[in-house]
Amino acid sequence: MDKAAGYTFILGSILMVVLMLIPYEEANATSLDWDIRLEALMSNWNFVATIWRFELTAAIALAWSSFHFAKENSSWYLVAIAHVIYIVMYGVMLAGYPEARTQEGYNTLFQIALWIFSVANLLWVLGIGLIVSQYSGWLKYVGFITTSILSLVMIGVFFRLLTFEDVYYVMPLVIVVYLLNIIIGVKYVKVLNVRSTS
Repeated sequence: MDKAAGYTFILGSILMVVLMLIPYEEANATSLDWDIRLEALMSNWNFVATIWRFELTAAIALAWSSFHFAKENSSWYLVAIAHVIYIVMYGVMLAGYPEARTQEGYNTLFQIALWIFSVANLLWVLGIGLIVSQYSGWLKYVGFITTSILSLVMIGVFFRLLTFEDVYYVMPLVIVVYLLNIIIGVKYVKVLNVRSTS
């Protein structure tokens, strides 16, 4: 069961990295008027919804494995709860956006998703920041720098000092944190392998 959680965490993180590297129209339309954004989203709905469903699957995998890791380190609860919140966000987006027919409806859904997104990301990067602080060497320092920057950005989005468009500038750092997830997962599995052979 422990190894299953480790491998699930690794695979969920890899899936997130791959999905974040796939461009799609709605993401590129953030600066346009709501009707153009909605039209871009709806014209690519099958593709966008498929991406979001895969991201939802990855969030479920990461939530489950993080709750498992929390038995040994309570910082993982932040990561697990963050991914449970992501699950809610994807539910709102997948069920809500196809029904958004007015500017008010679209803006309401967007603001709900944005608030959920900023809270989930803040909890996730704080959790990972606490976890990598227990390592040594480059992993600790890279993790501290990236999670600190992302935490400040998410606090800025939460308090409306920054916009969702500003998040696109730090997306490479989000990918870095998911890559750190993969490394942490691999280290976890290696520790389990050493324990099982000793």
